[in-house]
Amino acid sequence: MKKEIFETEITILRDTFRRLIRRHAKTNIIKLIDKTHPADMALTFQYLNEAEQDLIFNFMKANNNTVEFLSELYESTALRLLENDSAERIASILQYASSNEQAYLMGLVNERFANSVIKLLETDEQEQLEEIMAYPDDSAGSLMNTDVFTLHEETNAKQAVNALQDQREAEMVFYLYTLDDEGRLTGVISLRELVITPAETKLKDIMSRQIHAIRPETDQEEVAKIVSQYNILAVPVIDSEDKLLGIVTVDDVVDVIREEATEDFLQMVGAGKDREILLRSSWENAKSRLPWLFASWIGGIMAAFIIGIFDDILEKSIALAAFIPVIIGMGGNVGTQSSTLIVRGLATGRVNIENSIKVLFKEIRVGLILGTLYGILLGLFAVIKFINMPPTLGLAVGLSICSSMIIAATIGSIVPLILDKFDIDPAIATGPFVTTAIDILGVTLYFLIAKFFIVDHKLRKASTKEAKKTQKILKNYFIDTKILTWFGKKPLKNIQSIAREKRYQLLFLESDKLKTNNILLGHNENDLFENFFIRMLRGSGLKGLVSLDRKVVINGKNVLRPLIDEKKEDLRFISKKVFNFCIDDPSNKDDKYLRVQVRKLIKEFQNKGLDRKKLITTIKNLKHSNNVVDYYVNENLKKNTFFSSKKKKLIIKSQYFKQPFEVILRSLSESIKLIGKRSYSVRGKKLAKIISKIENNRFYKQTLGGCIIEKVNQTIILSKEH
Repeated sequence: MKKEIFETEITILRDTFRRLIRRHAKTNIIKLIDKTHPADMALTFQYLNEAEQDLIFNFMKANNNTVEFLSELYESTALRLLENDSAERIASILQYASSNEQAYLMGLVNERFANSVIKLLETDEQEQLEEIMAYPDDSAGSLMNTDVFTLHEETNAKQAVNALQDQREAEMVFYLYTLDDEGRLTGVISLRELVITPAETKLKDIMSRQIHAIRPETDQEEVAKIVSQYNILAVPVIDSEDKLLGIVTVDDVVDVIREEATEDFLQMVGAGKDREILLRSSWENAKSRLPWLFASWIGGIMAAFIIGIFDDILEKSIALAAFIPVIIGMGGNVGTQSSTLIVRGLATGRVNIENSIKVLFKEIRVGLILGTLYGILLGLFAVIKFINMPPTLGLAVGLSICSSMIIAATIGSIVPLILDKFDIDPAIATGPFVTTAIDILGVTLYFLIAKFFIVDHKLRKASTKEAKKTQKILKNYFIDTKILTWFGKKPLKNIQSIAREKRYQLLFLESDKLKTNNILLGHNENDLFENFFIRMLRGSGLKGLVSLDRKVVINGKNVLRPLIDEKKEDLRFISKKVFNFCIDDPSNKDDKYLRVQVRKLIKEFQNKGLDRKKLITTIKNLKHSNNVVDYYVNENLKKNTFFSSKKKKLIIKSQYFKQPFEVILRSLSESIKLIGKRSYSVRGKKLAKIISKIENNRFYKQTLGGCIIEKVNQTIILSKEH
């Protein structure tokens, strides 16, 4: 309500000035200027056009109100008014200004105009002004007022009161400063204490010697901290010899706090550091923000790149995409909150090197609390919203947002502290830079967590329905069946090969329960051909090319393929005739799988005269050669390996690796299958790399196929990965 009243008053004041200007009512304009507070005049000026501003300023008298009015204006507006006026008039106005006000106004205009004005001032004023203007911007020296009321420390209270009554020039006497014979600052007395002190008491007997003095080069932010910390109204400025140069008053400190807060805020949001940003052109604003937003742009590109890396995860669980904005947004908000608190604490002095670690861990705890709370809420929402998805979706989302908020709080807190340590303005660490870092880390962390926790219990939605239908049909023929369900992680790559391995594991586990050593598989002649060409395309060795045998022993189980000589077309025909039922897996028509591509290639070869019988003969001949290699592999394993049942480790002798390469390759493959309890061999390329490192004495330790392979002295040891 107060804000609305204030804005209404300013609007009325603006409209009144405009109405008087249109009527050319000079006298009334001057009266209105005299009745209006300088601060209100400065605010009203921002709603007037330049012609109206110039006219009103020309009607202003050379007095204290005009000086205060100029000090309250936006710098750009004050600059224009000063430089468009005569040096003589500006000099007459500056006569009513304090030394720091003079320095501030002359610091706005160009050097040539400033010199012309300063020359018109009195000599002592010129010297004071030039002295102040020589100090760096934003320093105590540039803020101080040299018109300070001082007395000798031997002066009594009565003399001091009389002197105060006679003084006219001193700036806002909050305190009485005492000097010794050499002009050095010795103490300070509050006006209240002076008034209640007996008349004959000397000032040195009542003055406080605890003076919070500063040097002229002290940064204005440090001055503001001193005023805030000690609740004082003025700070004396002294030189290296403790001689009093001037004072910085609380009104100037308030302006400093406002300016610094505005500047820090603009830097934190990446809008530059110009406090008059709203007065600049659109192009100037855009240009100042461009480098800051470039960081966000780079971060966005990197985040998009990261999402692209995990596109296979998104493809399998599109629901993940729905939570990316939430995770990024929540993390960014927490990071901004933490950085804002730290930057503010550093600015006010409440955060320093002594308590920075404590503050950092406190913010991390806050991030943990908030992350846990919102992680639970978002996880529950994910489970309810995507009820058809595995519950682990909620777990992945909840953990991601929790981790993201903890990391965000950490980054938002630690970066400003680090920059402050290196004397860099901590405000520049916030905004785009902090949020960009959090976006990148948040997205990466989200997908890494999702990769480990998103589970789809079915490779195809229709698979369960198909299995149950098959079970029902077989039951009609008095064939008992049991559906084995795989509850493992959904593979993101190599789906068919991983699914095959998991299928074997289920069959082996079930055979153990049934106490049978025979497992029958449905591989047919088409599978034999397809496997041969796939292995050939992958550069497989001899064993890979003939991997589909009619009978093979895996983990002590007899794996039989009684249909290996039958064509898939014949089997499909029999299924339809006998059971009136046949299922075609849709994945068998999906070209993204290599097996499907090879199947089509074989069909083209057959259309062009591929001799089926000759291909079978070739495979059989390769099997005979493979049996020879297997013999030497078995001999290598018998002679050059030792299994420690106590330690459950396979110890490999050095002679193991002095065989022909193919023998070493297969020996290592069988060793890994044995210890890792795998049904399928590890890829030959991975094994070849390990063998090469061992032979070149560059191997130390590696995990592969569920095994830990490590070198101890000159011995290679295999153990089960836990």
